Amino acid sequence: MTLSIVSSSAPFSVMESPPWFQGRGIPPERVGSDGQYDHAGLANRVRLALKLEWAFGVEGLRVSQRGQVVILSGQVESLELLQKMIDRSLQIEGAAFVEYTGVRFVMTHCAIEAA
Repeated sequence: MTLSIVSSSAPFSVMESPPWFQGRGIPPERVGSDGQYDHAGLANRVRLALKLEWAFGVEGLRVSQRGQVVILSGQVESLELLQKMIDRSLQIEGAAFVEYTGVRFVMTHCAIEAA
């Protein structure tokens, strides 16, 4: 069974932007890494930037967003690394604030010398 809803009374088609949005483009926090609309675009771009800058140390980090607010949670190696990640996140277009919640500091790389 296929359900189709057709309305000729709509002021714009589904493929067009509504009048209040036309000419404004995509809000910076909704632009994906490919330049197209992505509801979680800011979080995805921040996640990519952090992975490119720190190949290790971000495996346990979760990045989400609430509008222009980047939210970091999970595990990082140190407070110093978290601060660097916050600073880097704020450099991404569309990020106004960074919140971090439930962040745990876990040492993942340890070198032990034998005596």
